[in-house]
Amino acid sequence: MIKKDKDYSVPITINYKSFLLEILHPKHNELDYKAWSSCKDNLQGIFGPKNDWPNNVQSIEQNLKDLENHYQEFIDQVAYTYTIMKKDRSQCVGCLYIRPVKSTEFSTRVDFWWINEFSHIDKDFQNWVENWLKTEWGIEKVCFPGRTLSWSDFYRLS
Repeated sequence: MIKKDKDYSVPITINYKSFLLEILHPKHNELDYKAWSSCKDNLQGIFGPKNDWPNNVQSIEQNLKDLENHYQEFIDQVAYTYTIMKKDRSQCVGCLYIRPVKSTEFSTRVDFWWINEFSHIDKDFQNWVENWLKTEWGIEKVCFPGRTLSWSDFYRLS
């Protein structure tokens, strides 16, 4: 479970600059699959060197199962995954994952990815997410493994 420091209703849709974040849902399957498969090589290892995604997803049907699992986690309030879309919802440009951690050092783990075209906004988005989680969710100890914490340190603390 994610350790929130205050009662907070997790939003379904969030505006971020020229993007729209909304719950990753099975209805996003085609756009999501197209997005990450367009930059598969650059995304390898985004969830750590021990994670085979995206290479372990070989079909759009497998991707649908992943989206169904993420959606159920959101409904069950176990983890929160958002698709990042252009405002007109014509294209998925990334995903944001807010997940629990075993470590007592952190309240949550955050991962995200962008298609190659938007990867230059990584740091700005990370700062926004960290501030959003602190101010809106009441989460003070956010971990961005592979970004603000090395993978070896993350695995050691997990």
